Parts: sequence; structure tokens; C-alpha cells
Amino acid sequence: MDDLITYLCNYAYDHKIGFILNRQKLSSDEVPISSYALNLIIVNMNWNPETEIPFQFAHEISHILNGDKGDKGFPAAIIKEEYAANKRAIDILMKYAELNEIPTNNVVKFMNIFGIPYKLEDLVRNELLKNSIAV
Repeated sequence: MDDLITYLCNYAYDHKIGFILNRQKLSSDEVPISSYALNLIIVNMNWNPETEIPFQFAHEISHILNGDKGDKGFPAAIIKEEYAANKRAIDILMKYAELNEIPTNNVVKFMNIFGIPYKLEDLVRNELLKNSIAV
């Protein structure tokens, strides 16, 4: 997982996004956050389960790249932002898999490798199929 976190740190840096990998001040249930205004992500490295940290990091990177300000006042806009961030996070992780020759022709295996929540299985399947990684 260290190589993946390093990749995501470099990805954020390459896109001029600041980040803090916090291991000291956050409990295991505090969610990561991103601030478009500050161009900054705080990743909770104590998150439990630890396997979900890479997807969370990619998700927060995606919020900033998507220009999400987090100030939407109604649920439909929030749902749309979250969907777009999830989709882009999957794309970021697909690129990592491609660069590292990680076999990802199985949706569930891909989700397990990258700590993607099972509620996103349909989205992951669609993204992998769209990019000809899974059948």
C-alpha cells in the first residue's frame, strides 16, 4: 500500500494539490477532508479499515480537481459531486493499476485491491468496462 500512497501523493503534487497524511491527531473514524479554497487534502492515516485509505485519498483529490467547493445547499447537488468524485477516483486508481501491471479484469478484486466500498460496485464495473480493463 505504501507504493500506492506514494503514487497518490505524487499525483496530488503534480496537480498542485497540497496534502497532509495525518497519523497523530485523528481517531480511526474521522473522515478525510478536502478544501478547494485551500487546495488541500487531509488524509486520516489512522482510518479503520486501513485498506480504504487509497480510495479515500483519490476521492478527495478528485473533489479538488472537479472544483467541488463543498458548499452545495441541497442533497441532489451533493450526490452529483460525490458521484463525480467517486468516478474520477476510480479513474485515478485504474491508471495506477495500468502503470503497475496489476491485473484488474475482476471487479471485486479491483475493489478489494484499492479499498473501494462495495456500494460502488456498479460504478466500478462501468468504469472498468468503459476502459476495457474488465469483462
